[in-house]
Amino acid sequence: MDLRMLQSFKKAIPILLRHLDSYVELVEQDLSVAMSVAASRIKALMLLSVSTAFAVLFACLLIVALTWDSDYRVLSIGIMTGAFALIAAASGAYFAKRRAKPFASLKREWREDRALVQSFLSTDPHEEASI
Repeated sequence: MDLRMLQSFKKAIPILLRHLDSYVELVEQDLSVAMSVAASRIKALMLLSVSTAFAVLFACLLIVALTWDSDYRVLSIGIMTGAFALIAAASGAYFAKRRAKPFASLKREWREDRALVQSFLSTDPHEEASI
């Protein structure tokens, strides 16, 4: 390593150390937000699942009861099965697409700081002296 590179590292180390505390704070904030969002989504999903399950169960029971003495009871059960399969596939696709990205702000800040440090390390020391 040449002297210029060592001087650049010497200047960069205090900056990096100051940012370390900010990174820790960002991790704590992102983790707190992620846990809060996950907890509320789990509660809402549980409530939605239980209430939907009961509503669907009783609707299916009603359809089967109404069509029991007719020739359409097997058809009605088959249609309900197909509808449930489509609903399950659509819900699975929806939840797979809507994933949260944990630590997004930390990643963004890290990219910005890395670019800043790289530009700082690549500057000519003679340019700073002229400023």
